[in-house]
Amino acid sequence: MRQFGDVQLEQHGHVTVVEMQRPPYNFFDAALVGALADALDFLDELDECRAVVLAAQGRAFSAGADFQAESGQALFE
Repeated sequence: MRQFGDVQLEQHGHVTVVEMQRPPYNFFDAALVGALADALDFLDELDECRAVVLAAQGRAFSAGADFQAESGQALFE
């Protein structure tokens, strides 16, 4: 359906799968948090989306925050 950075959306009827694509551990950084927020804002405007399934590629759903991110951005500002 659509891609927001490392977040892909796939529509299945009235259900949308929101998949983080940063395997193997899907560490959160400012870019991923922003991509998730953008994806969910987009879905909030779609009448055909009634439910969201949050999923992730790799070995773990998420191993937490990426404290070694090169961007230098704080995860939450």
